[in-house]
Amino acid sequence: MTGPNILVVDDSPVDRQYLKTALSAAGYRVIEAASAAAATEALRAESIELMLLDLVMPEVGGLDLLRQLPERRGYPVIVVSGHEEIENKVAALDAGAVDYVTKPYDLGELLARVRAALRRSTTNEESDTVRAGMLSVSKLQHVAMVGTRQVRLSVMQYRLLVLLATRAGQVVPLDAIAKELWNHDGEHERQSLRVLVKKLRDKIEPNPSRAMLLQTEPGIGYRLRAEA
Repeated sequence: MTGPNILVVDDSPVDRQYLKTALSAAGYRVIEAASAAAATEALRAESIELMLLDLVMPEVGGLDLLRQLPERRGYPVIVVSGHEEIENKVAALDAGAVDYVTKPYDLGELLARVRAALRRSTTNEESDTVRAGMLSVSKLQHVAMVGTRQVRLSVMQYRLLVLLATRAGQVVPLDAIAKELWNHDGEHERQSLRVLVKKLRDKIEPNPSRAMLLQTEPGIGYRLRAEA
């Protein structure tokens, strides 16, 4: 039986073949695309469970493609790039990528991140609504509500809110959040998390400059208020 469909988007034939060989051996069905246009065509023709996306491509780059993808797509995107600068990583994650892997990478680690992303995606689809005070998050419909107001969230903002809402009232440690969101921790992930929290507060807080819903425990982590 063939496993989930993975779309590999990379203009390098060598890199595509390497990933196709490794993913096929792991039981996945691989669809290849050498450009953003080819990726868009593949998405129309195939049912995709996960995308591996390079950033540097001719004409339309990977980051632009990521920004053009439907906000409520049903598949996670992992960026696989030779750019290790934190600015590129933050931009990709904020645009909706669920993980960022820097080339050259360890194949075993990449496969582990693919499994984790697919597992989280399946779990989200099977779960129900999570509530925390005035907040409610529908995992099935990918919708977040603050009272009666619907808020539009990026994929990563949504995942962070779900994580905190499922443990509402508890302090979730920084490293635990980074591990859940990106499957690893470190200072780069903490910086990405600070940016992500700020953007989420801008959308859910009545007054983002005086956070009441998403609270910071300095040096420890974040807590979502459980009461209204």
